[in-house]
Amino acid sequence: MIEHVFVDSPLVAEDRVRVHELEGMARSMAVGPLPGDQVTRLLRSYRELAKEQDEVKAQLVKLAPAWAELRKVLNELNRILDP
Repeated sequence: MIEHVFVDSPLVAEDRVRVHELEGMARSMAVGPLPGDQVTRLLRSYRELAKEQDEVKAQLVKLAPAWAELRKVLNELNRILDP
């Protein structure tokens, strides 16, 4: 069973599935189902990447007001310095 995949244990970078491994797994799937340990690694890798993506999005949202202010300041500097 793969229920243990969703336990909140951190996934170390070495355990993540790499692109070349995904390609190999895709070829393997063409001839038959993947072994359970590979499915578990895939699910854990996906879960960790999805979590990271959510965290990055949250940080980028925080930057939006700062970028707008930065653009205003840069435009003003450009106006002052460009004769």
